[in-house]
Amino acid sequence: SLPASGQASLAVYDITGRKVRDLLNGPIEAGSHSVTWDGRDENGQPVSSGVYLSRLVQGKNSVSRRMLHVK
Repeated sequence: SLPASGQASLAVYDITGRKVRDLLNGPIEAGSHSVTWDGRDENGQPVSSGVYLSRLVQGKNSVSRRMLHVK
């Protein structure tokens, strides 16, 4: 849920901090949104099961969450 419209980015990182995939990078409207990650990296290759981090950045604000990817 975003409080204001503007530029935003949402990326998935592996547990070592390496960026796995950008899910969103551009302008977005305020409000609630849903994004689904298909468990693939930037090259379309499936990633292994494990813990991943998502990071949403909009302006000066950022939020990170842990995710468990299970095949």
